[in-house]
Amino acid sequence: LGLGLRGVQRIADRLDVESGAEGTRIRAGFDTRLSVADTAQTAAAIGDALAALRRADPAAMLAQQNRDLLDALEERDLLMAEVHHRTKNNLALVTGLMRLSRSAAATEETKKVLRDLELRVKAITAIHDQLQRAAAADSAALLPLLRDVAEQTRQAFSTPDQEIEIVVEGDALHLTGSAVTDLALAAGELLTNACKHAFTGRAHGRLEVRLRRADGMLTLTVADDGCGLAPGMERPERSESLGWRMIRTMVQKHAGFIRTANGEEGGGLSVELGFGEAQLGLVDP
Repeated sequence: LGLGLRGVQRIADRLDVESGAEGTRIRAGFDTRLSVADTAQTAAAIGDALAALRRADPAAMLAQQNRDLLDALEERDLLMAEVHHRTKNNLALVTGLMRLSRSAAATEETKKVLRDLELRVKAITAIHDQLQRAAAADSAALLPLLRDVAEQTRQAFSTPDQEIEIVVEGDALHLTGSAVTDLALAAGELLTNACKHAFTGRAHGRLEVRLRRADGMLTLTVADDGCGLAPGMERPERSESLGWRMIRTMVQKHAGFIRTANGEEGGGLSVELGFGEAQLGLVDP
């Protein structure tokens, strides 16, 4: 059976080992509540099983087990591929319905709300695509995903009267699926807020997204060259909007921090989100 002496010792109720000139004798005792007749029948069944095991070809048994395992893995991969495909189709359907609803909305406020929701769903779609392309489907490179989210935001807010430029740069990092989701959604919220409020009355606006890893922290910075915060204006991180509540929840989840500051000479706003490296779960690419 391949248990070895230590394995027998673990499952036996009693184990005696006697060594002498003639060799070693081992007695293993097993307590049972079976009747004498049942015990004899069970012992006979065990004997038959051991005899069959001795007659079997170990190599053939191992080969069959490997074939069964490969079949199970193939079936799992097919199932996961179908789940990913259906999820992607459902997200595309939701996005399409939001776009149609936004086109038919009667008020600008409703259109803005639907546009924000559409951007969030698109961010989730981009995350899903990245995770599906990852080998283990459980981690992804963060920078390409941030670029996808940035491009979606740029397309959503750029108009003939106002061109938005977004630059994404930083350290190449791979994170677990849940951490990638949190950071990509947080970046999307910050970019959306900047596009909505920073460039009023301007023909051009520029945003920078920077990703850095240092001193046990991963920092995500979104900086604009817009109007900045006016004196006495409420700090954005204290806002009770859905977007900022989401950001605060994600930062707290990963033992991080939020810092906001106006740019040089009061121009533009920089928002820095810090996340604890230990909580994020960085993955070697």
